[in-house]
Amino acid sequence: KVSLGELNEFCNSPNGYRVHAQYSGSLATAKLIVDGRPVALEADGDSIISHSTRAAMDSRSLELELERGVEAGALSFRIEPL
Repeated sequence: KVSLGELNEFCNSPNGYRVHAQYSGSLATAKLIVDGRPVALEADGDSIISHSTRAAMDSRSLELELERGVEAGALSFRIEPL
C-alpha cells in the first residue's frame, strides 16, 4: 500500500454530492483504500469513492494498493453536486 495522504471534501449543495476518482487504465486493477475501506476501481476509469446527502465538509485518508507489476498511472478526484 502507498499512502496518498488526505482528501478534503467541501460542497455546499443542499442536495449533497458525490466524489469520483478518475484514473488511467493501468490502475483499473488497483484498490483505493478510503478511510480503511477498500474501493474497487472500475474498468471504465471512474469510481465513486464517497457521497453525502447534504452539504458537508469532510476529510478522508487515502491509500492505493497496486497489483504486482503496476508501476505508474494517473489518478484525480472530482466532486459532483447533486
